[in-house]
Amino acid sequence: MTDKDTSDFCFDSWARLAQEDPQAFEAQRIALLGIELARGTPSQRERGRDALVRYEAAIAGCSGAERINVAGQHMANSLRDLGRAMDHAALALADVRDKITSGLATPPVTSEHELDGRANNCRT
Repeated sequence: MTDKDTSDFCFDSWARLAQEDPQAFEAQRIALLGIELARGTPSQRERGRDALVRYEAAIAGCSGAERINVAGQHMANSLRDLGRAMDHAALALADVRDKITSGLATPPVTSEHELDGRANNCRT
């Protein structure tokens, strides 16, 4: 991968590079992480950098197997956090739905232009 497109990630190429030239692998890894972090919102970038700092600190001095274990733990924690956020969003959505159906609130008004852009994404 020599350009800024990270969609052509090839695990085998990265594994080979890690074996043959660890310094080049580390440089590529840092560059790729920087590209991916730059794609997010400022809040996402900050959280991503914080998570990366925590992960890097956790794997310092670890063997390959230990690093995989730490990565798995971090992924499990991330999925748990995502699940909590989804539960919170579902409760908030249910609350809004209940208010709308009981007449305590009205749905937000959107312009026809905004609806046109979302028409393909909304199916009832």
